[in-house]
Amino acid sequence: MAAASATDRSPDQRDIERLLDAFGSALEARDAAGMLATLADDAVIIPS
Repeated sequence: MAAASATDRSPDQRDIERLLDAFGSALEARDAAGMLATLADDAVIIPS
């Protein structure tokens, strides 16, 4: 199965892909603050 093109994906899918890309980049750079900032900007964090 071929990957969907950018125009075939929903806005939500593109947002999730952007979030994962940003988080992955911060993870590769071992940037804990960047990982947290990525999540804080785009996701709701519920403390346990």
